[in-house]
Amino acid sequence: MTARSRPTSRAGAIRLDLWRLYERWMELCFRRNDDAPAVRAPVPNTAVGRLAYGSWAVLGALVVAGLYPLVTIGFGLRPWARRAERVAGFEPGAACGGRTAMVLLAYPALAIAVGLAIASGLTAVPGPHPTGLLGAEIDRGGFVSVMGLAIPVGWTVGCAVRLADLVRPARRKKT
Repeated sequence: MTARSRPTSRAGAIRLDLWRLYERWMELCFRRNDDAPAVRAPVPNTAVGRLAYGSWAVLGALVVAGLYPLVTIGFGLRPWARRAERVAGFEPGAACGGRTAMVLLAYPALAIAVGLAIASGLTAVPGPHPTGLLGAEIDRGGFVSVMGLAIPVGWTVGCAVRLADLVRPARRKKT
């Protein structure tokens, strides 16, 4: 199966996604030949090399099986993440100096902003003593809790979206 082939069914699309993710995994340690990019990396000739290659391949199959659910979540979150990036004024991959910085800094910042907006919305119930919808005031501890939850959520969303981009790059609309 080549990376350029177009699957005709949902099962074919999933198979292609899994293959692309597996290829990326294998390329981390075993580079392809640059002269023939469609050809897989050659299996090493030595016994130790073959053992390392086989072990890396088995580990890769397990990692791909574990990561693919996160990739599918990334496919669903990608349009919302792009919209949030535009609203927040982030240029994808450029505003923070690259994709890694986007995942480490921008997505948690966006998650914190959303979490704080929700938390402040909960305290906006009118009355003589503004309380949250759950009947308790949201104080500094509540905001710290929101931030403590938002940072890992932001990292998870960022990783999911970047994995989805790695497996199946999004088509950008021409402006």
